[in-house]
Amino acid sequence: MRRIRSSGWVIDEILYLEVNTRVYRPLDEPLPSAISKKKAVIDIKNSDDKKRRIHGTKRLLPYDYFDSFAKFIETSLTQKSAFYNSLSNKEVSDDDYEYAQRIWSIFNLQTLGDYHDLYVTSDVLILADVFENFRKVCLDYYKTDPCHVYTAPGLAWQACLRMTGVKLELLTDIDMHLFIEKEISGGVAMISHRLTSANNPYLPNYDPTGPNSYIMYWDANNLYGWTMSQHLSTHDFSWTSDNFDYMNILNASDVGYILEVVLEYPPELHYRYNFYPLALEKTIVSPYEYSAYSKELVSKI
Repeated sequence: MRRIRSSGWVIDEILYLEVNTRVYRPLDEPLPSAISKKKAVIDIKNSDDKKRRIHGTKRLLPYDYFDSFAKFIETSLTQKSAFYNSLSNKEVSDDDYEYAQRIWSIFNLQTLGDYHDLYVTSDVLILADVFENFRKVCLDYYKTDPCHVYTAPGLAWQACLRMTGVKLELLTDIDMHLFIEKEISGGVAMISHRLTSANNPYLPNYDPTGPNSYIMYWDANNLYGWTMSQHLSTHDFSWTSDNFDYMNILNASDVGYILEVVLEYPPELHYRYNFYPLALEKTIVSPYEYSAYSKELVSKI
């Protein structure tokens, strides 16, 4: 297991939790091998190991076929074509249909209602078992129970506090609280254009009489995760004077600063950053600041 310097995070198991619950789709996927190859965490009370193993591999249900309660009392497994899934637009394979027939035989099912109930019961129990395995991993590595937090970010936050051993100091100065709160901003962080064209010499519509131009796709991933793995404010909050040398603050400094500044945006930079302005300001835009396009939209309301 690896630790990221300065963050305290142990990342190997937080990303791959023995059972990858983020991509497990219990309604149409086989049981993860980490569980199917061992006894369940939850006691399903089925002493027949063959039944447990075969029904942990895959579960099939003719969803679209169940359009009335009369279907539940039919005494034989429906034909293969009835397993067509209109949501995924897929037919069931011969192997899968043969598997459904084996389930019917091994469990000695009498009606389609029995088949349906077995599907639902095992699905709930198996999904619960996946979650219990997830709980076990979290308790083993982080001594944190996922059932005691509301969200995955909340679980990650508790794990982070435990692994770093950080004690967070409570802000007791209301002015400090308001100073930080009013500068919290968020929203869409992207450059969006309805149409972007390029005169690319490697494409068929290239115009040799015009200048060459290209389109490059750039994306910055994990902005939040990267930020949260940097030095963060934890304690000893205090006001500072206006005349300290902010130009010599090191990124890895043990002391951090939150600054309120007045910036000048040189006019020659306006066009360059027109579609993605720097130094975001949280403010109410006055009508006289509207662009021509915004004014046109307002007139149509």
